Amino acid sequence: MPSSPATTPEPGFRPPGWCRSPHCQTLWPYVFPRALTPAWQRERLELDDGDFLDLDHLPADGPRLLILHGLEGSSDSHYVRGAAATLQRAGFAITVLNFRGCSGEPNRLLRSYHAGDTGDLQRVLAYLQQEGRAVQGALGFSLGGNVLLNWLAEQGESAPLRAAATVSVPFDLAAGSLHLQRGWIRFYERRMLRGLVKNCRAKCAALEQPEIASRLAGLRHVWDFDDRITGPVHGFASAREYYDQSSSGTRLGAVRVPTLLIQAQDDPLVPASAIPDAAMLPAGVHLERYNHGGHLGFIRGTPLRPVWFVEPRLQRFFREEIGI
Repeated sequence: MPSSPATTPEPGFRPPGWCRSPHCQTLWPYVFPRALTPAWQRERLELDDGDFLDLDHLPADGPRLLILHGLEGSSDSHYVRGAAATLQRAGFAITVLNFRGCSGEPNRLLRSYHAGDTGDLQRVLAYLQQEGRAVQGALGFSLGGNVLLNWLAEQGESAPLRAAATVSVPFDLAAGSLHLQRGWIRFYERRMLRGLVKNCRAKCAALEQPEIASRLAGLRHVWDFDDRITGPVHGFASAREYYDQSSSGTRLGAVRVPTLLIQAQDDPLVPASAIPDAAMLPAGVHLERYNHGGHLGFIRGTPLRPVWFVEPRLQRFFREEIGI
């Protein structure tokens, strides 16, 4: 991975004057959420290890798209709801994979999900294929995008999808975790860490895991959480090993499905140095790197009528690649 991106920023997105900063772009949807209430149809998939996954569906007559949310997200996340509604209106059937423990009900096992865990994604795709609801395209946001890219790299030529897209992927997990420790960016880290610790503490209480709960004492950074909890619980010796083995940025050369990567140069959660060099990407993988957009933002329009730039862009991409 190069130390800095070598691509020319795309001209297609211009932030409005009232929401030009990356922090406004990132936080506006959380402070002023859209009144979107997709009519999800929930389905529970029981897993061989005794756990479960909750899938949320939006029906349509067209090809099926699978959406993967970001860290501590779900089908209720603003970016998932917005993209799902837009893509359903375009004729796509939608399925959202809620990662373990993210659907509103704690999962049954100590393990949950992480940025390199592609097993549950593979299980869901195989299940939908068996049920006659094969997925034609997939969309991943942030951590979910990292999972999707890792899976695409693992599958190579065998990937059964016709198209894939990601938005605001971290690519280099170690660099991103260290980036969160700097200056004002620690605001986001503290917010993430509070949620991770709260959920972990509740799970440890429910599963009677006092030894794991004891590791939560004195955590200062997300890196610490991944070093004491995420890594060991999921089979990694340390946060460094987890990051090294789970970062998608070094694996993009193995992706063979037509894939769109949408990134913002000013993303406060993803250092610009982590964005891949477009010249090093394989044929069919297209990077759109914008000067502005924040993390999962890309808002334009007015404060009363904001418009999310990535939603029609994703709609156009999947229509072109899948042919609806």
